[in-house]
This record gives sequence, structure tokens and C-alpha cells, in this order.
Amino acid sequence: MAWGSTGATVVTSKESSSSILFALNGTTPIRQYECVLTTEIRGLDETTAKGKVPDGSTTAIVDNTVQTTYYTNGLGDGAVYSFTATTGTKTIWSASRVDETNQWVATKKEYTYCTSAIGNAWGTTKLDTDGEQVSLSQNGTSHVVSIDKSSSHVFTFYNYTLVSTVLTTVTEIRYVDTQAHAETIVNNNTQVASYVRVHTPETTTGPNNQVYPAAFVVREIPYGTEKSASARPVAGAGWTVTVTTKVYGYTGNGWSAYSS
Repeated sequence: MAWGSTGATVVTSKESSSSILFALNGTTPIRQYECVLTTEIRGLDETTAKGKVPDGSTTAIVDNTVQTTYYTNGLGDGAVYSFTATTGTKTIWSASRVDETNQWVATKKEYTYCTSAIGNAWGTTKLDTDGEQVSLSQNGTSHVVSIDKSSSHVFTFYNYTLVSTVLTTVTEIRYVDTQAHAETIVNNNTQVASYVRVHTPETTTGPNNQVYPAAFVVREIPYGTEKSASARPVAGAGWTVTVTTKVYGYTGNGWSAYSS
């Protein structure tokens, strides 16, 4: 039997399914729906069947789906949530020989995707774990992530005690748009601290109330500001630069800067 180029179109199946994209106690679940319609065009010759497939082969996929990620921190508990939904259509074409009479069939599977209603609490601008919008820029967004104060004993001369202090601040500059801009921020936040020489009073009273004119002790300790920085890429959020700043100082009764 000679098969032709017209054929007969038959709907062979209709299917639908759903899955939950997001659910939280007290909220209506957001669902993803998928509908599949399968159609066969029967009674075709080989050339016509393959001609139904977009690229002229035996299988092809035409994908017009869109994946959209939604974010929210507006559900009352302060947490940031997200989910990715699919919309649009996807079509899978195939052509196959079905029997010894050289009959060919062109099969089309049409996938349609949609979601249930997504409320106003959801948006498509990415949020970080603090609920802040991820917006890339040359200078990024600065956040202080830790502050630490510490001190250490350096020297005691009679009743004059010298203590070295350091204030350490760690700052993250997030959402820097390019590696070049991140490197510039790193270069602008590199600094070496200096040292200062300090001494006790030039007249010191000993343990038996003796007075020692011009008797003093000199010590050299870190002083000033020290900065170091590093940059790392963050998936979907540009670059993050971490800046560590240490401010050195000193305390102690009777100690003062020394100049020789």
C-alpha cells in the first residue's frame, strides 16, 4: 500500500499533573502544573512524516518554556524563601515507521506549563539571606559582619603597665558587578600599620619610694591602621570582597610616645 502526504490526525492522550513548588504552614501551597497532549498523524509516507519534524530528522524538541525564580521575605517570620516556576510550552516531535507496509507516523507531544496564583508577597528580584535585594554595582553593598576588641600585656615597669590594644572589624562588600571592580576595591583596602615607641615617665619612683631621675623604659608596639582584603566570586551575586581592618593602639598609666 502506498501511503500519502495527508494522513489522519488522532489525539491519543491527554494528561495533567501537578507538584508543590512552595508550602508553608498557614499559607496556600503554590503549585506547578504540567499538561501533556499527544497527537499522532497516521498514514504518512516517510518523507512527509519526517517533514513534520522541525529539523527534518526523526526527533526534535521545540522548547519555549521560561524558568522564573521568585523570592520573598514577607511571610512574617523574617526568613527568605524562593522557588523556581516553569511557564510556556514545549513540543517534542518524532517520526517513526509503524509497520511492514512502510506506514509512517508523526507524533507530537505538547507540554504546557503554568502555576497557581502567586501572591503579591513574591517578586523576581533576588534576595540574600538577610532579605536584601541583590543588585550588582561597581562599589557593591557594604556590611559589617564582625567587630572584635582585644588587648595584650606588653610590659610592666614598677607600677607602670603597658597594654597593647587592637580593634578588628570585618566588612563584606557584596554584589560587586565585575572581577575588575572587585580587584580595585581590594587594592584600595590594603594598608600596613606602623609602629610607635612609648616610654615611662623620666622620673620613676622605686619600690621604696626612691626617685630615679631619667630612668625610663622604651618599648615598640604596633600602632595605627592595618587593612587586608580578598575577593571571591559568588554564584548569582557577582563578587564579594572581605576587608579586615585592625586599628592598633595602647593604654597604660604613665606611658607616652617617645622621640629620640
